[in-house]
Amino acid sequence: MKSLRVASFAAAFIVAAVHPAAPAHAEAPQPATLATAADLHNVLGGTWSVTADEAGSLLGEEAEGFRMVRVEVVAVHPNDMTLDQLVPAYREEGEVVDELTDIGRPAMYRPQYGAATAETTDDNSGERFRLFITVYNIDDVDERKAVAVALLRNAVTRL
Repeated sequence: MKSLRVASFAAAFIVAAVHPAAPAHAEAPQPATLATAADLHNVLGGTWSVTADEAGSLLGEEAEGFRMVRVEVVAVHPNDMTLDQLVPAYREEGEVVDELTDIGRPAMYRPQYGAATAETTDDNSGERFRLFITVYNIDDVDERKAVAVALLRNAVTRL
């Protein structure tokens, strides 16, 4: 029986040496810390309610209106293209994409979705995350872009 315990210990040691513990995963930034009802009020005016409607997602709704803002943070698979690589790929497919060079990190605006996106990398783990700010029910395309970009600019300072 003693030789069986020694063999089990040796096997466990070999497995541990061949398969080291996985690196710690970074916790995704929480949308509630990136965009608040006060942020929405400061950019859009009006009174806003903010609710976490699913993991990694926040929905801001105007109390006495119809405008909405969704804030999402998603982990990026290591093999996925970076945001800098996505912009030319989208353009090659014929999509209109505006690069946002004054955000302080890779960022873009996609007018057909009313969505501003920025990418960040966790300093400790190297994991990438994307922050999406999508604005709904603002018909003026210039105003919709200005709102999405202003909210994105505010949010990235908290990443």
